[in-house]
Amino acid sequence: MTVVGDLATQRAMGFRSARTAALVAFWALLLRDLRVLEKTIVVFAVRTIMQPLLLVFVFTYVFPKIGQGVGGSAQSEAAFSTLLMAGVVATSMIFQGVQAVALPLVQEFGYTREIEDRVMAPMPVWGVAVEKIAAGAVQALIAGLVVFPLAAVIPATPVHLHIHWLFLLTIAPIAAVPWD
Repeated sequence: MTVVGDLATQRAMGFRSARTAALVAFWALLLRDLRVLEKTIVVFAVRTIMQPLLLVFVFTYVFPKIGQGVGGSAQSEAAFSTLLMAGVVATSMIFQGVQAVALPLVQEFGYTREIEDRVMAPMPVWGVAVEKIAAGAVQALIAGLVVFPLAAVIPATPVHLHIHWLFLLTIAPIAAVPWD
């Protein structure tokens, strides 16, 4: 076995630095998780939409239609619908982020032992954990995008969403990270 000492020789022979190998492995694992999401998009959509859909339907459509709207007046009902939608989007993102990390992790530690394949990637074990969290954050952002249009379609009372894009684009990625 020969030892390759100089950096130019290592690069010529196709060797990568440990940092480059770890970054390539990180992106490969993340792309793999997103590919799995693409293949199971129907399950993802049902899991993401059902709870917010029912919550928004009952509180912003059914209750105002039967005269049981929260707040009493039409203006109060609209304010409640507006507040409810922000909370529903945030809750959906949190739950989807946690589920996107926890549910696959349970399967990977289960019968298939897929976690062993991930840990053998040329990166530290904490890097594999960070990748799982990043995949969960991406899924949480997608869940927020899926649930957000419910505000325009379902409520019987108008929802006045005043979006501050700078705040949204700053806070949404932070909120998407499952901090469990």
